[in-house]
Parts: sequence; structure tokens; C-alpha cells
Amino acid sequence: MDITEKINLTYPLPIAKLYQAMRLTADPKERVYRQITLLAETVQYLALIGLGNYIHLGQPESKVEAARRDLEQPTLENWIQMLKVVSRKLMSADPTFLSVSHGVIYRGAHPITNGVKALCKIAHLPMPKRVMLYHFWDTVAEFHYKKIFHGILTAEEAAEVSQPLEESLNHWLGTLATLQERPLLHIARLNWQSPYNIYIGSNLSTGTMPSPFEYKNNKPIYHNYVYLHWVAHNEFILLHPFFVYDPETATIYRYSELAFNDISQEDEAVLKCPYEVPPGVKETISLKIDLALVLGTKGRPRWHRPKEYDL
Repeated sequence: MDITEKINLTYPLPIAKLYQAMRLTADPKERVYRQITLLAETVQYLALIGLGNYIHLGQPESKVEAARRDLEQPTLENWIQMLKVVSRKLMSADPTFLSVSHGVIYRGAHPITNGVKALCKIAHLPMPKRVMLYHFWDTVAEFHYKKIFHGILTAEEAAEVSQPLEESLNHWLGTLATLQERPLLHIARLNWQSPYNIYIGSNLSTGTMPSPFEYKNNKPIYHNYVYLHWVAHNEFILLHPFFVYDPETATIYRYSELAFNDISQEDEAVLKCPYEVPPGVKETISLKIDLALVLGTKGRPRWHRPKEYDL
């Protein structure tokens, strides 16, 4: 199974949808835009499940807490910083979270190196002397800022950078065991069949189409929430309020920012669907949450169950 088939069949729904949209785009400029969107959303996905794991572990760390304070209205650079610090924090408890150590240097004609070189050339950025994984993320962010957000990407430049950038993305996505081995699950309900709870819901890590699942476990958990199943440890990591799934429309939403609600006079979490939604389906939703879950506290954040999700 090549990387395209693997992503379309076994990766988390938002990553698979964005990858599919990228592959279906022929125009070079639009394809580069979708490649950058895919990387940005993958960084955000990893940062958010990493943050969920960090909260689950309950071991606050100053650098992660500092990065959390920038998640009120985060930029791509803020998400990259969160992924950097949370993955370093998780290295001892979860060494395979990123699959590749921060210290690995890519040498020679490696896809990551080639992608960084192509981006640096087009955007006139300094080439790092030694290319590591975080250089790839940072270079894409700088390229986006310089050539797209504050500049013009020509069709010729897009045609030159598209292939090496896509090969870099394919390589990186192919190494991420977290995307392949830790399914994203929506637990719709629980049935007790002694001595087990039967979790019933949707597996959101079966590519572009969610699939039904049942799982026996002796651990009681809340239903109607999205979890990351850390299979190797049989841990179900709560990802609320970072991800919400609507089973009626088969749509997943991920945390985007905090916004002030003029009616309630409170800040609320805004979650957006990362991919294009069908007509009639909401692109964003808002949740009342304990803001400490996003912005952090000195200790472990207090988990809050919103009333609108009580059954």
C-alpha cells in the first residue's frame, strides 16, 4: 500500500480529506496552497492531540504553559511552537509521538532537505546549515508568510516548488506512527455487558469515510466525546474541547480560537471543520468551556462538561 492509499484508508478524517483535496488539484498554484494547508492542519492536529496527552498526564511544564497562552488566536507559527514544546515534553512518556527525534539531521538528497531547499530558493530564505524536522515546519510557515500572505506566488514558482514540497509532505506523513496507530474515536454511547463496558461509536481514523466500531473495555469513560486511543497502552485520551464530532453530518471540528460572544458576554471556543463541508453543514461551531483547558493554569486544568453535550 503506497502513502496515498494508506492516507485515504487509514489516516484521521481531517488529514485524509485535505490530502484527497490536494491530490485532486491540478493547478500548480492551487496545489501549493493545498499542500501548505495540509501541513498546517497536520501540525495543528498533532499539537492538539499532544496537548490532550499532556493534560492527560497531568505534569505541567513551563514551556508548554507559555505556549498555551498564545492559543487565544493562534497563527501557524504559534501552532508550530506548541508542537515543538509539547512533543519535547512528551519524549520520555511518549517517545514515538513524532516518530522522528528533534535531533535527527536529514542529509544528502533527502525529501525533507529537498523540500526545504526548494522553498528557500523561491522565497529567498537562508538555507539552514543542518536540516532537522522543525526546519521543515518553520520554512513552510515563512514561505507562506512571504510568498502568499504578503507576496505573490507565480505559476512558474508554484510549478517549481510543488513536487519537492509534496514529496517532503509524503515522507513526513508516512513516518508519523501517531497518525497510523492511534485512532481518533467518537464514543456515541456505552453499553454495560458484565464485566465490560462496550464503547459504541465512530472510528474517525479510517481515511475519508468514518466507520462504525465497538470496543470492549473495563474503564468507564464519558460518551459523546472524541478520544485518541493510545492502543499500545490501552489509554483513551479525552480530546475535548479540541475536537468535536457531529455524527449526523459525519463532520469533525477542531479548535481554532477563542472569540467573545456579545450575547453571553463571555469568551467561547470556536471550532472549525478543517476541510470543505457539504452545503447546509456548519463550517464552525462555538462551545462554552473552561478557558484554562486551552490557555492553561499553574496546575492541571479543570475539565468542564458543557451543558449542551449532556445527554
